[in-house]
Amino acid sequence: MSNENTMNPYSSPEASLTEEYVYDGEGGSIETALAGQYDINISNLLSEAWQKVSGSKLTFFLAYICTTAVFMFLTSALQGGLEAVLSPGMASAGVLVFNLAFLPINFCITAGIYTIAIRHICGQDISVGMVFSMFSKIVPLAIVGFLIAVLTVLGYMLFIIPGIYLTVAYFFAIPLIIDHDMSPWQAMETSRKAVSKKWFPIFGLGIIITIIIMLSAIPLGIGIIWTYPMKLLLMATTYKNIFGVKQLADI
Repeated sequence: MSNENTMNPYSSPEASLTEEYVYDGEGGSIETALAGQYDINISNLLSEAWQKVSGSKLTFFLAYICTTAVFMFLTSALQGGLEAVLSPGMASAGVLVFNLAFLPINFCITAGIYTIAIRHICGQDISVGMVFSMFSKIVPLAIVGFLIAVLTVLGYMLFIIPGIYLTVAYFFAIPLIIDHDMSPWQAMETSRKAVSKKWFPIFGLGIIITIIIMLSAIPLGIGIIWTYPMKLLLMATTYKNIFGVKQLADI
C-alpha cells in the first residue's frame, strides 16, 4: 500500500514557498513575488536608491573599512606567524586555507551589510556594528554561499549562459535567509523562481548600476563614495519591492 506522505530520500529537496512567509506590510510579499506580481521600474528604483544615499555613506564606508582592516590584520598576522615556523611554500598554503575558512565569515559580513541597507531604506536607524549582526546565521549563510558558488561555477562551465542566469537568479538568497528566516534551499529556490518571472529587467538593472560604478571610478575613484552605497541601497530597494521586508525593519 502506497503512502503519499512517505518521503523519498532520493528526491530533490522541496521548499514550502507560499504559505509560511507571507508579508502584508510595505513592499511585496513572497506570494506575490513567486507569482511575478511586482514591477521592475528601473528609473524609479535607481531614483529611490539615490535619494537614500544621504545619511548612509559614512556608515557603509566605516563598515567596509572596519571589516577589511580586520581581514588584512588577521591574514598578515597569520602569514607572519606561519613564515616564522614553516617554509615559504607551507606558509602560503596555510594562508590559502585560512582564506577558504574565512569565507563563511565573509558571508556573514555580507549579510550584515545587507541588513544595514535594508534597514536604511525602511527608515530605521543603522550603525556600523550591524555589519557583525548576522553571525548567528553563519551555518545557513555558509551553506547557501557554498551551494550558489558550486552551481554558478557549473553553470559557467556549461556554455556560460546558465552561469549568468543563476548569478542573477540567486541574487536575493542571502536577504531571504536573514529577513525571512528561510533555509538555504528555500531561499535559493524562492529567489530563483521570483527573479525568473522578470529576469531580464533585473539583469538590466544590474548592468546599469555596474556601468554607473565604473564611470564613477574614473575621476580618481571619488564618485564611488556615492555609488557604492547606492549599489547596496538599490539591492535593498529592489528586494523590498519584490519580497517585502519582514523582520529587518524591526530589529
